Amino acid sequence: MQQSAPYKLGNLQRKRRYTIVAGCFIVGASLLAIKPVYDNTYYDFSLEVLGVLMILCGFGIRLWCTLYIGGKKNKDLLSDGPYSLCRNPLYVGSISAAIGIGLQTEMLTFGLFCGAACWVIFHVVVKREERYLLGEFGDAYRRYLKTTPRFWPRFSAYKDDLKEHRFRPSMLWNTFRDGLVLFAAIPVTEAIEAAHRLGLLKAAFLLY
Repeated sequence: MQQSAPYKLGNLQRKRRYTIVAGCFIVGASLLAIKPVYDNTYYDFSLEVLGVLMILCGFGIRLWCTLYIGGKKNKDLLSDGPYSLCRNPLYVGSISAAIGIGLQTEMLTFGLFCGAACWVIFHVVVKREERYLLGEFGDAYRRYLKTTPRFWPRFSAYKDDLKEHRFRPSMLWNTFRDGLVLFAAIPVTEAIEAAHRLGLLKAAFLLY
């Protein structure tokens, strides 16, 4: 039996979540053998602070997007609010948070790697989502493709012509609850860092 487009899209998004979860485990495991070159300096402290700010930024972006699209993703073509800045602001928020999580390790290169890996996953997903949305919304989506960037926000294009925003409170709660998991990276990375300092873990690589 041929699968419908919405089913295929939902299946793709589930695979995306599984890939991200698997990637998080791989990244976490790699930290057991990697530690930063600098420790207890203003440099690594600054990276941690920047990381927290980027996690908060990603968390806030995802909540903002949910206020607009909560429960309506791939059902309505939204081009207001965060969706007037770029076509995939939810993913932009996730990439920001991924960089922030990576920076909690006090390694700039690791933070950039986490952001790049997250971007690659979302790039693949978005290409397939766009094919589905073209079939659903046709010319309206083609115009949206031409005027709105995929990821990098265009702040001069911001608009919000909606007179009211309807969303499902349960979706906002789910986004908030899921977002809290992002902050679990802080105690986890601190625990791994402490294990390295105490000699419980031996680092095979040093990164900046």
